[in-house]
Amino acid sequence: MFVMALTAARADTFNFSYTYGSGGHTATGTLSGTQVGDSSTGYVTGVSVGSLFLDGNQITGPFFNNSYSVSLGAYNANGTAIVSFALNQNSFIFADVDVSLPANNNLWNAYFALITTDGVNEAASYPRGYGPGQYGFESPANGTWSLTHTGASVPDGGNTAALVGVIFLGVISLRRRLR
Repeated sequence: MFVMALTAARADTFNFSYTYGSGGHTATGTLSGTQVGDSSTGYVTGVSVGSLFLDGNQITGPFFNNSYSVSLGAYNANGTAIVSFALNQNSFIFADVDVSLPANNNLWNAYFALITTDGVNEAASYPRGYGPGQYGFESPANGTWSLTHTGASVPDGGNTAALVGVIFLGVISLRRRLR
């Protein structure tokens, strides 16, 4: 039990940036999630988007993060995004609606997508209501992608409570033995 209490989920923080080769538009922001592998070939799962800027304009969340399924020809459920350090392993769209739900098709105000898996090569962003038209749509190989680990792991908040609980049980057990 004690070991389980100290191995609760942790979330790292990251900055991301994509600069379009055509037009020079940018998509930048922050996210948190669990890093798998190293910072050259690894990726981040359990993604939660903290901020999204398109050409410096902050896009208002909350954000949904989906991955793309070629076999379905559609986006997977919210929370399935894979954000990679390497350009060719990304599969995500950050949007202000859950794009996996057919009823939400075309109801978004803004999104940023980078999909470079399963034969799909697409970098796209569209800030409807935040600026003039589509900012970018191109093959990701034409742009510049960056994902940078910015913060040490942050406990999920359960570690402290679990540790206090274990100490409390230990104190109770010790008092009973001393009686």
